[in-house]
Amino acid sequence: MSGGSALETLPGSVWLVSWFLINVLLAVLNKLIFQWTTFKYPFLLSAIHMAVSTWLSQVWCDWLNIPDPIEQEAQQQQQQQREQGEELVPLKAGDGMSPLSSSSATTGSMSRKRLIFWFSFVFSINIALGNVSLYFATLSLSQVVRATIPGFTMATSYLILRKRFSFKLLLSVAPVILGTILACVGDLKASPLGILLLILSALFSAVKVTLSNKFLTEL
Repeated sequence: MSGGSALETLPGSVWLVSWFLINVLLAVLNKLIFQWTTFKYPFLLSAIHMAVSTWLSQVWCDWLNIPDPIEQEAQQQQQQQREQGEELVPLKAGDGMSPLSSSSATTGSMSRKRLIFWFSFVFSINIALGNVSLYFATLSLSQVVRATIPGFTMATSYLILRKRFSFKLLLSVAPVILGTILACVGDLKASPLGILLLILSALFSAVKVTLSNKFLTEL
């Protein structure tokens, strides 16, 4: 059994627990770096984080043999044209694509590139704000504020995806947000700047989740 096939058999709970543990471990390590070392450069730490994420993502895709989605869509369009009996007119030698197929693939490619750009931008800002906020606020307060991400996600999902949520679901999120406000008021170790950065980090995390949903459903 190949590595990709073995991973596909894992239940979703394994991925959820792994994601949670890695995020908690990353937050703890980042805070330890700022608190117990002389390294005081959160933006440089963010750059290192994103560079390693990019490299490991490429290694992951190569290991699982994940195909290029744009080429995959072009092949699907060719297959549909063959099934409909349409003639494929190559644009150049060895291309095998009709002008219509090439135009559709180009349009889809540009749309995806824009979506990937904005997702990458939000992802980068989210990482940077998270690291900077850890520099100005305590780790416990950071985790409390991040508990409001479901509320921010509902708001951004409505604004971006036009997704509506039931009144009962909204009520279930309200106590979490209220508890977060009370915790922020009672935390004397956090500066106003630290709290502001934490809230912005939670907001960008919610936008990242929403764009991830849009990206995965439209890709």
